[in-house]
Amino acid sequence: MTRLSRIGLIVMGTMCATVLVAFAQKTVEHAGNIINGYGEPAKNFTFTNNIVQFNNYGIACFIQGTKTCGSISYCRCFSQMTLRGNVIVDNANVSASFSVSDAFPPGNFLAASFQKIGFVDYLKGDWRLLPSSSYRNRATDRSNPGVDFDQLNAAQANPALSGSAPQ
Repeated sequence: MTRLSRIGLIVMGTMCATVLVAFAQKTVEHAGNIINGYGEPAKNFTFTNNIVQFNNYGIACFIQGTKTCGSISYCRCFSQMTLRGNVIVDNANVSASFSVSDAFPPGNFLAASFQKIGFVDYLKGDWRLLPSSSYRNRATDRSNPGVDFDQLNAAQANPALSGSAPQ
């Protein structure tokens, strides 16, 4: 069985001198925002091919300013952000009062819940995508968004890759 630990939250903080930060191919059940931005704006930040929860605020920007980008309120924090191929889960039903899909550029996908993504067995921790999942092959490289569990399991089974001594 493939099991993924549940992570508390994803936070990206002050990245004023950041040249490139990439966050890709993650499957995360978390509390809080997807990303918190503060300090100086990050440059060349890439967030692609992930499966994450919107929760109450999605991507939050705490940099004050007058720059606006339509419904993309976090542009002051991530002015050159690449944000594509992600499955954003509206687990808190925020879309009942706010258009969650408007908070992300085209090329991202909205799911109503983790249960509706099409995991093999979400409740038992098998978060591989079913062949019938509507999100299969929707990543920017035509692979599946989220963790490639077959690749992860193979890497963990190889002592040379996992850092353990062979028996």
